[in-house]
Amino acid sequence: MTKKELVQRICRDCRLTRAQASSALQSLARNLTAGIHRRGRVQFNGFGTFSVTRNARRTGRNPQTGHRIRLRRRRTVQFTPARSFQRRIG
Repeated sequence: MTKKELVQRICRDCRLTRAQASSALQSLARNLTAGIHRRGRVQFNGFGTFSVTRNARRTGRNPQTGHRIRLRRRRTVQFTPARSFQRRIG
């Protein structure tokens, strides 16, 4: 599903204009990002949890040359679906 399709569904479900639905979706993304940045975790009951994890330092390869390179530790976002969400998708 694309952002445009999601905005259209929000318009239909909530009876909003396209501008209002787009604004609401942008607000959700902005606040989700801010919440993860500040607290390291955002939880939606019945949907899932977004949390920050750290990747370990590891060795990778340059795909063009094949040379080994060292990749540093970095933070990344992980999504863990809620049980009810997991049951619905599969």
